[in-house]
Amino acid sequence: MSTKHQQTSGEVLPQRGPVASSAGGGLPLSHRLSIVYLALPVVVWLVSWFEWWVGFPLAVLLAGGLWRALSGPWRVSLSLPLAVSLLAVLGWVLAAPISGLWASPHNTRMNFAVLLDMGRGGWPTYMTDYLHGDPPLLAYYLGWHMVPGLIGRWLGPAALGWAVPVWTWIGVGLIAAVLIRGLTTVRAALLAVAVLVFFSGADALEHVLRLGPLDAAETMLNRLRHGLQGEWPEQRLDPTAKHLEYQSNTSTLWRLPHHFIAAGLSALVIVRSRRRPELAAVSGLLVVICAFWSVFTAAGLLALVAAMAVADGVRPFLRWPNLVAAPALGALIGLYLLSNDADPDWGWLRRHYDSAAPMLADLARLYAAEVALVALALWLTDRRLAKEPAFIASVAVLAAAPWITFRLEYWVHEIMLRMSQPAVAVLTYYAARAVLSKLPETRRRCLSPPPRRRWYAALVAVLCVGAATPALALLSTANGPHDPYGQTHTTLLVAEGARVISERTASAVPGLLQTLLRDHDRKGLQAPEPIISSKYDVYWPETGALIYLNRSCDPGTEANTRFFLHAYPVNLADLPETDQPAGRQTRQIRPNMTHHHKGGRDCMYNFALPDYDIDRIVIGQYIPFVGVLWATEYQLDDPDPVTNLHPYDPDAHQPYSFYYQIAEDEKPLISSVFDMHLASLHEPTLIYTKEPCTLQDTRAPFFLHITPENPDDLPESRRQSGFDNHDFHFSDQGTLHNSKCLALVPISDYSIASIRTGQFNPDTDHTLWQQETSIDQ
Repeated sequence: MSTKHQQTSGEVLPQRGPVASSAGGGLPLSHRLSIVYLALPVVVWLVSWFEWWVGFPLAVLLAGGLWRALSGPWRVSLSLPLAVSLLAVLGWVLAAPISGLWASPHNTRMNFAVLLDMGRGGWPTYMTDYLHGDPPLLAYYLGWHMVPGLIGRWLGPAALGWAVPVWTWIGVGLIAAVLIRGLTTVRAALLAVAVLVFFSGADALEHVLRLGPLDAAETMLNRLRHGLQGEWPEQRLDPTAKHLEYQSNTSTLWRLPHHFIAAGLSALVIVRSRRRPELAAVSGLLVVICAFWSVFTAAGLLALVAAMAVADGVRPFLRWPNLVAAPALGALIGLYLLSNDADPDWGWLRRHYDSAAPMLADLARLYAAEVALVALALWLTDRRLAKEPAFIASVAVLAAAPWITFRLEYWVHEIMLRMSQPAVAVLTYYAARAVLSKLPETRRRCLSPPPRRRWYAALVAVLCVGAATPALALLSTANGPHDPYGQTHTTLLVAEGARVISERTASAVPGLLQTLLRDHDRKGLQAPEPIISSKYDVYWPETGALIYLNRSCDPGTEANTRFFLHAYPVNLADLPETDQPAGRQTRQIRPNMTHHHKGGRDCMYNFALPDYDIDRIVIGQYIPFVGVLWATEYQLDDPDPVTNLHPYDPDAHQPYSFYYQIAEDEKPLISSVFDMHLASLHEPTLIYTKEPCTLQDTRAPFFLHITPENPDDLPESRRQSGFDNHDFHFSDQGTLHNSKCLALVPISDYSIASIRTGQFNPDTDHTLWQQETSIDQ
């Protein structure tokens, strides 16, 4: 017969044996608070988005299902280790982009946009879409968004600036509280929090296996020098890479905090309360709650619960919260999340590779560096892990997650990254436990001898290699401050501007769901009228951006076009010096870089305007090397958009001259991978051409160094170097059309002595090609 071990508040290693009865009056308080934190947004959603006869009964059912797990004394005691840990994770959260203090990656901006719409619009939240009879419902996993969104709805969107970081800090603080439960010293608590912050697979090793040691070392040093965000390996220089990696805790918190919080809280609570029947009775309900936070994370959590049930027996799990409350709530959450027309694009990993060899090579690097190495190091420090169902299930999930894909693009593997989060949280716990086992204050509480010195040193070495990725994320705060709710990087119109929303947003609410939802309170949102109606309707919301919208376009053909904007200021002095002779500032965008479309029908683009007072604008669309498709002029002091339209004069408003034809008999200044010509358009311009040309030719950035005849013509900041730097990316200055590449780079108007140009690898600083020529003027 197995020996039952009584759990104590000082437990460091989990007990083995049959499920034990609760001790000390129910689940630990930190575990109960974690369940309340995860369930509270679901309750808010039920009672505020649905008819009372739907929302309130399900909210009562949810509360009743969790009642036993939440029962017990609620005596709050703030120990010194817990207080210090909460302060440490507060710094971690404030360093993250979600705090609003630092520059934000794309995923973070998307979440800001969802929160902003929830704060501005009515509930249930429909995305304002002025060309649809029925606006689309915001169908997204909103567990992390609901409570800050409610505060923004009550107090106004400005309250999101403090509500979001506070709500996030509470969630991350609870993860730390569950992780350090039982630790009695500040040293042990801080060491556990450090493992939480810096835990990651050996991404740097995977990078070495892909690029080689020298290039990998140069890449890492370059990233450390510039404080860049990013993951390993580097995809921008290898378009075949499929981003097969597992994100660190810091990287996930940086980009998508709802995935990190849902996975961390639920997985740690389940693992640390494995032997408690109260937790087993609601584990299925906890998985459903987690699905409201993160669908794929819930799938990874389900695998963890299933492994527990197999190991401990299914009987403790056969309780009414799992058998009744979980299916009822899960059906409504499933109906809501599936109410969209986005193409799921499921498939096997193999279809994203031209052949099996590169796929197997990517998987081999992934398994070696980020699964086997970490799992082996943990097992060597504690051989009992081979019989721990949570450990075995976590390794199995990490091994299986890459094989099924969901909208896999070259930079992200959605299922793999999110389904793996509970497994990463479990390995984080075991890593923290192993590291702490050497401390005298925790060694006395361990149920087995501490690991041998050599295996302990090997584990620490593996963790230090993995810490490179979260260290880079922490250094990314050097990118500077950012106003998360003032940006206009977006795709759907609201009254105050355009905001990014998830591709999972429904364009039409299914009839059954529409019946269950409350009537929408629009809170007075009014649809603006377009300032111009042509092939695209053009809106000018109060956000410093133009919004182009076409509801019957083919995004594939739009990718071959460019939009141009000529902005004429009220005060000519507001223009940059180089633009003052022309009297206007010219900008252009590539549709394939910013477009958003649904079902191949809708195209929408966001076009930033200059920040000075504008008198009039000329806008249009053209095909490079071919000509203008449409163009029109808008005068700001004329309120009537009908009489405000003026005929397009191609001679006066040539759109950035991107279809400029190079004379066949004109000899280029430089002839290499790209040919380079010098032309006088609206201003001195260097023209880069290549034919035939592919997208691969344009990926590496260009360097362009111009040495003037008179050094005094250089800007003061460049005089020490002796040349003017005009480095550029092809995506900003060029276009690819019919296997022709052409880029225009405006330069300063002074006498030139020589030009040096080429392309380089941005991470290693290696030159790919280079040419230099003298200029006789």
